[in-house]
Amino acid sequence: MPLLRPDPAHLRGHAPEASLLAETLEGFRYAAAHPGIGPLLAFAGASAILLRGVQEVLPPYVERLFGQGAEGLALLTAAIDAGDDPACIEAELALHGLAYEAAGHGLLLDAWQRLRGRLCLYWAAHHRAHGRRGPRRDAHDDYVRHALGADLAPMRAELSAHMQRGLATVLRFIATEEATA
Repeated sequence: MPLLRPDPAHLRGHAPEASLLAETLEGFRYAAAHPGIGPLLAFAGASAILLRGVQEVLPPYVERLFGQGAEGLALLTAAIDAGDDPACIEAELALHGLAYEAAGHGLLLDAWQRLRGRLCLYWAAHHRAHGRRGPRRDAHDDYVRHALGADLAPMRAELSAHMQRGLATVLRFIATEEATA
């Protein structure tokens, strides 16, 4: 490791008192014993081990969508065409909830159940902010198309874009509603 010696002018901190391994272990012991850092590291470690990431959740999601994605999209489109806002919200919840349900993981399902009520409120505000009785008719076409595809990158990009669409309009709507209340 002689090539990894930094220029002494750039060094900060203390002079080495032990080997790199010994100092690393000392850092881990310090972090584990710290009242704030220790629990955060324990939580991060447990989350990394016990919870599933997008790469694990998406394959069963796609598998489930083959059976219900197109049907779910058809139900949502029918609700949009009927101008039935409550039915639109229920259909959106069903379509978006497939990822959580397909994962079959208790913590994710619990998180989804807590999120559903907030999404109902958000989507109701979203629809009012955009002057519609439901989402745009084509708002979920790309979402379902990418979920049914074989490439994770376009689906991840669509998830990010899908969540941001219309958010600025909703935030302005809420600010206006609060100002007039």
